[in-house]
Amino acid sequence: MIKLVASDLDGTLLQNGSKVLEPEIFPLIRKLKEKGILFVAASGRQYASLRHLFHEVADDIGYICENGALVMYQDQVLDCVSMEDSLKEELIKEIQQYEGCDAMYSTKDACYIEEGNDDFFHYLKDIVKNNVHVVKDLLEIKEPCIKLSIYRKEGITKEIEEHFQKVCNGRVFPASSGLAWLDMLLPNANKGTGICALMEHLHITKEECMAFGDQANDIAMLESVSNSYAMENGVDRVKEVSRYRCYRVEDTIKEVFGLEE
Repeated sequence: MIKLVASDLDGTLLQNGSKVLEPEIFPLIRKLKEKGILFVAASGRQYASLRHLFHEVADDIGYICENGALVMYQDQVLDCVSMEDSLKEELIKEIQQYEGCDAMYSTKDACYIEEGNDDFFHYLKDIVKNNVHVVKDLLEIKEPCIKLSIYRKEGITKEIEEHFQKVCNGRVFPASSGLAWLDMLLPNANKGTGICALMEHLHITKEECMAFGDQANDIAMLESVSNSYAMENGVDRVKEVSRYRCYRVEDTIKEVFGLEE
């Protein structure tokens, strides 16, 4: 029996570049709860942004935030992992020197970007609904960094990804998160460790979990559950590790749990 359903957002639950959820997801989440099934939002986004996005059911779901660096349930921190200062500083300097890319420094409660890109600020503040602050230099931030990300409005190219894979050299793992983002995943913090933290807290097994994803940053989560679904628009590697495929999360939930109206 399934007791937990986790879904990625961009490219999975949010299709075709949509910034808001389809209204039908909210009654579906409530019906899942009535059946004793927890819905979990699994994303590279921060906690505040996810709560805003799921405002109608914000207190009824679990959260795998910042690609697994922060796991929240009933407003309780189940897991929070931060990057070593020396590595963080090295990567910030590398991003600062790479032309055309912006860096975002995420902490438990907020994110920080550098001044000079007003469009990026308004995108994070007004579209993504992040709690965001602008600073002169990210190297000045003293709060623990739970995720470091690269943003490029035009899209992350293969060249950018390969460059930072070489720079990171296995110390962290650059993974695409939507078309415009490259997130630096810590070895001990990803969506897989996030869903495992929830499973441990709730005393449920991988056989009792279902997950949906489409990009490289979803692979660890999909590999951690028995009922894994790759989106048909997902990358090949995601399809390779997943047991099933689907076109829409909402339709699959309706079909699997008999929630057709």
